[in-house]
Amino acid sequence: MSIHLVGGKIPPKMVLEFTLFEQVKIRDPTPQEKKDQELLDQLSTLRNEDEWWFWKRIGVKDSLNRFQLKLGKQQMDAYLNSFKEVFDNEWWSCACKKQRKSIASDPLGAFGGQCPILRILRLGECIHHMGGKKKLPLELIKRLMNKRTFWAAATELEIATCFNQAGFRLEMYPPIPSGSKPDGKVIIDGKDLFYEVTEQHWSSYETDIQHSKNRIIDWLSRNCEPMTGSIEFISGKDKPDSTIGELLNLFKSHYDYTTRMLDQLPFVFENEDFKIHLDTANKNGGWVSINGLEPKPEIIVRNWVNQLFKKSKQLPAGKSGVIIGGPLFLWGPDEVRYAYDEVHKKLAGASHTRISGIILCAKHVENSGFIKHVPSIIINSNAKMDNVERIKMMAQALFEFPD
Repeated sequence: MSIHLVGGKIPPKMVLEFTLFEQVKIRDPTPQEKKDQELLDQLSTLRNEDEWWFWKRIGVKDSLNRFQLKLGKQQMDAYLNSFKEVFDNEWWSCACKKQRKSIASDPLGAFGGQCPILRILRLGECIHHMGGKKKLPLELIKRLMNKRTFWAAATELEIATCFNQAGFRLEMYPPIPSGSKPDGKVIIDGKDLFYEVTEQHWSSYETDIQHSKNRIIDWLSRNCEPMTGSIEFISGKDKPDSTIGELLNLFKSHYDYTTRMLDQLPFVFENEDFKIHLDTANKNGGWVSINGLEPKPEIIVRNWVNQLFKKSKQLPAGKSGVIIGGPLFLWGPDEVRYAYDEVHKKLAGASHTRISGIILCAKHVENSGFIKHVPSIIINSNAKMDNVERIKMMAQALFEFPD
């Protein structure tokens, strides 16, 4: 569900608040919200010689005690110092400048919405166990510092750290004869296993969905006086563009150029693709909710499995290759079945002999800590190299850490 302003503008320095039962209101910022914004404005000009942004942003060190972490003071200090090596004041100032025109003006949000502090501590732990910034590949550091590539890079670092903590010999981005560089190589019992990592993200779905919503809101805002109401789509379509086109054609067929409104308000319409209820709003703008463009879970899973198999091209021929995939959300039994069915279909032929196995695992940071999947392993019977026990050891390491 998303709610959009149609007609009118949000006054400067006002706060847009979504309340219970999908109600929306514009209000003055609270004293704490003003204080937080003033702090962010001050922090945007930090220099490296100033106090580190992390302590200025979250408060005194004692404020970490509320998380009831299983870390001693020395561990916490070591992890935060390692994190600081990459994410220093210069990074913070650059992040603030890049987000100046964005809705999300707080770079802390780059580390996850629900509990960024726990994510930061785990990142620091990873950097620390990998030997600090000087031991990390330069390309990984650059991608960690870039908002657009952060999550993929952080996932690769997380996987590598788990293998490092398990005691495996590890090499990140090892060159292979084809010229590509897999995400990593571990040596277990004298055997090389190359791996590729992919974590499912909303980004591509969000981009498509937001594009579709923008087409609707742009048309209504450009052609109509302020309106309020809802548009609900029948969910589960792979590509909503054709349905959006049908909706806009419907609006055009009922549009009155004289009044700059749909010809009959309230405008109520329903068919097999969408339900619409729109009515007039006051001059300050109306709120239109759009729901149902998100694809069904089986479509999300199927598309992601296709993405997994594209990674096999990065693996070397004639070697043992492993694909490690992190689902976007904690799967239920239906999503697991969709994934297994799709993977087995693709492995049924002999075209993926580079893949010895696939490990599906996920870790999510919440206020209560790390929520982990028990890893699932799918072995490819057509693989050139048989390393079932070693792949099990890799999966065990991914589940064991962080402890």
